[in-house]
Amino acid sequence: MCSSDLAFFGVGALTVDVGYIWHEHQNVQNAVDAGALAGAQALPDNAVEAESKALEFVLANAPDLTSADVHISFRCLVGDRNNDGVPDPTDIPVACNPGANAVWFVAGGLAVSTCVPSEGDKCNVLVVTAGMDVDFFMAPVMGILNGKDRKSTRLNSSH
Repeated sequence: MCSSDLAFFGVGALTVDVGYIWHEHQNVQNAVDAGALAGAQALPDNAVEAESKALEFVLANAPDLTSADVHISFRCLVGDRNNDGVPDPTDIPVACNPGANAVWFVAGGLAVSTCVPSEGDKCNVLVVTAGMDVDFFMAPVMGILNGKDRKSTRLNSSH
């Protein structure tokens, strides 16, 4: 096999495998989006249902994923309408309540904090992340066995 054949095969392998990983990337993104949309409907009132629905929809829309591939977490998102660097107290506990020990990140008129429903926190944002290894078809000939795909979507509740 001459070097031009090897180069041609390498470009072909790259094209096929990159196309496949982008296809799988979009499948995972669509599943994560569906899960976040389904779960957000239960917030801020029922975080257990939100997590359950999110996982159910992610797995239904991406059969190659397992529950171990999916991570679901929660946030509290409120306003900082006067841009004073602190969350607007009138938004807490109406919109959400991440508890007395909350650490807030404030920027651009918004304030966000992690939120743990199992500790009694009231959360209004659901974060769904999923990822998987994607086996390549042709790149293993060149020693590249797989690639990683990790996608994330954050959604606020509609309340």
